[in-house]
Amino acid sequence: MELDHKKKYSEIIELGNGEQLVSFFKKLNAEDRRALIPSIKQDIKRLYTTRELSRRIWGYAGTREQLNMLSIAMFVCYGKADRKLIKPHLLPADKQIDNILSWYQPEWFNQYVNELSNQEYIPIQYESLADWIAKGYLLDVVPELIAQKMVLDVSCLEKYPFILDKHIWFIFQYPNTISWSDYWSPKENKPIDADDRKWIYIFKKIINNKLINRMQVLKECLLSVNRNFDKNQTNWYADLFVALEPTVEECIHLQNELFSVFHCPQSKPINVALSMIKKINAQPKFSAGEFIAYMPLLLSYETKGIVNNTLMIADSLAKRSPELADDIAVLLPNTFLSKDQSLQTKAAKLIVKYANPADQNLIANICDYIDNLLMDTRLLLKDFLEIPAVVAESSVYKEKERIRIELIREDNRIPEISTWDDFVFLLGQVFFNAEPYHFDQLPTYLLQFSGQINEDTVQQLEPAFLQAYKTIDIWNSTIGFLDRISAAFFLEYGRRLIERYPEQTRNLQKLADKYKHITFSPENWKTSKMEKYIPYMDIFSYVLEQLSNNSRLPLLSTPTHLPCFIDPMVLAERLYLYQQQNVEPSSFDLQLALQRCALDADLDKLKPVLKTLKGDAPLLLSYLLSGDAGCLDKAANKDWKLAAVITRYSYSPDETAFNMGCSLLETNNIPIELMTQILPWQINCRKQNVSILNNESKDIFTKKLRIDIADYSLKVDSPLFYQYMCASYSYSSFEWSADNRRRIFSCPYVPDIILRRFISSKFECSDIKEVKAISEVLQTIYQLPFPLTDTSYLLIALSMLHGDKTIRTLAGEIWIDKLGQYSPVNNQLIGDIIGTLEKEEWAPLKRFTDLASQTLVGVNPDQNKALEVIVSNILSHLSETNIANYKKLVMLHDDLKARIQ
Repeated sequence: MELDHKKKYSEIIELGNGEQLVSFFKKLNAEDRRALIPSIKQDIKRLYTTRELSRRIWGYAGTREQLNMLSIAMFVCYGKADRKLIKPHLLPADKQIDNILSWYQPEWFNQYVNELSNQEYIPIQYESLADWIAKGYLLDVVPELIAQKMVLDVSCLEKYPFILDKHIWFIFQYPNTISWSDYWSPKENKPIDADDRKWIYIFKKIINNKLINRMQVLKECLLSVNRNFDKNQTNWYADLFVALEPTVEECIHLQNELFSVFHCPQSKPINVALSMIKKINAQPKFSAGEFIAYMPLLLSYETKGIVNNTLMIADSLAKRSPELADDIAVLLPNTFLSKDQSLQTKAAKLIVKYANPADQNLIANICDYIDNLLMDTRLLLKDFLEIPAVVAESSVYKEKERIRIELIREDNRIPEISTWDDFVFLLGQVFFNAEPYHFDQLPTYLLQFSGQINEDTVQQLEPAFLQAYKTIDIWNSTIGFLDRISAAFFLEYGRRLIERYPEQTRNLQKLADKYKHITFSPENWKTSKMEKYIPYMDIFSYVLEQLSNNSRLPLLSTPTHLPCFIDPMVLAERLYLYQQQNVEPSSFDLQLALQRCALDADLDKLKPVLKTLKGDAPLLLSYLLSGDAGCLDKAANKDWKLAAVITRYSYSPDETAFNMGCSLLETNNIPIELMTQILPWQINCRKQNVSILNNESKDIFTKKLRIDIADYSLKVDSPLFYQYMCASYSYSSFEWSADNRRRIFSCPYVPDIILRRFISSKFECSDIKEVKAISEVLQTIYQLPFPLTDTSYLLIALSMLHGDKTIRTLAGEIWIDKLGQYSPVNNQLIGDIIGTLEKEEWAPLKRFTDLASQTLVGVNPDQNKALEVIVSNILSHLSETNIANYKKLVMLHDDLKARIQ
């Protein structure tokens, strides 16, 4: 009998339709249906296989009707254990499910429906959910699912009493897309009296028809803004509240809820609440004391509208209730957190208007913000300020001592891996980008601990191999090409372990089978057209060769101190080990070590170790630490010699090194930009006539940053590491933003060769929204304890005008940090760059003025002097231009000059 059922099922799948299959299933008992599960799974695998249907057109092997029948079969025959195999897109249509539920309800159906709330795609419509709840097919549907589906359908709101009695309130209590669903689709019949906001119209209608409680809707609008929903959903509740036009009486009744809105992370609901409070603060029942308690919070917000509305209400309360004036005035100095001129002026005038100049608490509060006060504000508050104390503070200020940061210190030492457990822990982190130096540690510590990997320990490496496969298989912005190279290297070592320990590595073999579609490996690295990564590929290939030779020698280039530097003493000791074992180091590995060598070390302390070395090694290290070009006279390897010259010249420029470097570069046909910091750039404006509506047209002006970079093509077998940093790359060798930090840390003394192309790519237009990659590079520059170069000055200036506030703030922090370092900052150049950019209206000037007034002003006199130089040089470029916020820049300049005087 079972064979007959399978045969009948197969016949229907091949030649029948859904109705025939449902009729067939109705005749079977539960046991017979379960017996068909293996056949159904085979058909799913067979019919859901992708194949080429015709030339360049792909689809499933099964017909639409066959796939529909498989959905029905899974729904009717699968048990509780198999339900997870029914992906949302494999469910039958709602009508088919409704038909089946009339004669069979799977025991797992209610739980399955609830689990859909965690899926991105939910195929079931809200009306179907409501029907099944009404019919008793679903007994307990989670409110999260109802909220998500209900906002997509307004057609059945009055179909069942529980919809408006219970379900509609879930819209206010759980995440949903109501802000995106608040419009009429072309297929819907939009009522004549409706506006464009569909759901707001619906709420007005059902409230007017007395179908739901108006006061409850108003209350839920206010409570919902603090339920951690996204910005759009949160702001929608504020829109609904305003659209319902609450009366004064209703707002008085909802005072507590209005006050609770002040904790909302979005500014729009707060401003809505404040606008309502402006209407009711004169009412006898208004809780003025509770509002005053919220003033410190409200005045601390960065949004100007919130602070301005709060000051207006404070003025109204103080005027109407003089007994509250002192309580209000003592809180007003919180406004001075903001460096906005209009807000400070308004708050200062209120203090003068209502406060007692002898109030010591108020004076103390104002003095807490003394560094933030603009000059106009200081003049208004002259009766409240202890001017002599302020003058004394300025007069005794001592210029901050500039600090020369040593590269090799105990506090920046990178911890060494000395035990097997530490090594396994490192493998668990290396593919998660926890630290940039993990990339360098993997090959060197694999060499060190490879002797301890055996049949007893190899299984401990399985989690790391799984993560390596995922690193190559998954594409996202946090994974760079260097991560993929590192993972491919590790997996190649894993393949060798599988051959060596077949019994103990069965799980590794299963992983290899699962990810057999991954073809990226050391065998095809250099055909990947990723030219700039070839030095890294070469180093990893060298390590694989050393592993085959059972070598335990460490890589020369593994950094010893943060962020990427190598102690010259450690480097010399590593070179000694190589010479003792008569092993030739990787040329790229040695060059990378030279590029990372800490050049501020004491050569005298290193001389005893250098005497134990032979060949080029002692000559190269002696030159790097002393700058004596004579050390290189006997150096034989020209690539190592050139790497040393470029590195040393970038650290401490001198004419001899420059001439020597240029000569070597010319011999190798490499552009001179490796030895110079000159960076020609300009803004190109292009006018384009674009057609618009009504056969009209208008001129569109586009501005692009152009940097003059040498067009240098690279040969795959080029022997110089630095060449790969500055060459022009093929189209396929695009920018992997996750690699920028490691690439800059590969040439920490010469970051310009990477920054030039980075700026050219990421700042080509002022409206490019790139944030993550720019943030990564700025943080990298922040970590390098070196003076800013012409290229990094350009990067800082462009970042100060970037559209993202985080980028602007980070650029400001770098500027502040560099001011305190040993080498002076060229503030005139920063001002000239920003002035040149703004003369061409590159970006809104407000971005810089806001950054300067909110973050850069007033920290100390030295900083104010430096900022005044920047602003002065910006103004020198803008005197003949008509640009928005020019007046604010002038006011900022006047304020800085007054502070300095």
